[in-house]
Amino acid sequence: MKIFRRPFKKSGTAFDIKFALITFVLLWGFAACTVGFTIRGVLASIVFVFILVQLYISRLYYVVLRDDKLIVQNGVYSFWRKEVRYVDIVKVKIKWWQDRTYPYMKIITRKPSGISWRYTIDLVDPQDYEAIVKDIEAKGVTVETEGIDVYASIFNDEDKSK
Repeated sequence: MKIFRRPFKKSGTAFDIKFALITFVLLWGFAACTVGFTIRGVLASIVFVFILVQLYISRLYYVVLRDDKLIVQNGVYSFWRKEVRYVDIVKVKIKWWQDRTYPYMKIITRKPSGISWRYTIDLVDPQDYEAIVKDIEAKGVTVETEGIDVYASIFNDEDKSK
């Protein structure tokens, strides 16, 4: 069994959460000083922050490769996971969707389930992408990659400069 996971503090989502939290606190503090506190405003703020945190948590997946199955699991909520046996997989796509998002993994199975989710694998170290692709291909599964080489080289260049 191989687990491809990095600490949360090294993920891109950690920076995004810090930035969003600081921005929200500054804006909320300014609004509270100018308008005043109301129960409705405080409750709406709490709901907004809760929804925002859930959206960030939905990007925190890592990859576990077992002898017989591929597992994509959320790093915060362990019940958010996708387990697929290698024999049921037609293709795995690992792509960097856009310049401002994180790489994702999409697992396409033989069974017509109708939905093929994208799992943002922000808790996987970019240096591990090549190993993941090789290990999955070794199990006889086709792997498509797009933009991952560029993404990994950006982080490798940053690590070398430190």
